[in-house]
Amino acid sequence: MRALFIVLPLLLAHQVTGAGEVRGKDAFDKWCVHCHGEGPGNAGTLRLAIDRGAEKALLEGRKDLTAAYIKLIVRSGKNQMPGYRLLEINDEDLAYLADYLSSQ
Repeated sequence: MRALFIVLPLLLAHQVTGAGEVRGKDAFDKWCVHCHGEGPGNAGTLRLAIDRGAEKALLEGRKDLTAAYIKLIVRSGKNQMPGYRLLEINDEDLAYLADYLSSQ
């Protein structure tokens, strides 16, 4: 019975967020968080704060990003950010990532 109290909230949390959102967050944590995460020392976050303002510095939580735009930037790069090839992030993971960031 005790295990049910531990496992049930995890199952419910997964149902609320959905598998796609989990995969999108996982992709963000694997490829993006090192430059675009919260906190000091994240070059992408710092660059966006300088160029776009503090309210647009963090990719997670922005409301103005579309999935198509995220895919374009990830594949082709922009300014100091390099483009990511299919061998680095496949189209399926990129789609989850783009959906995750555009739905925050």
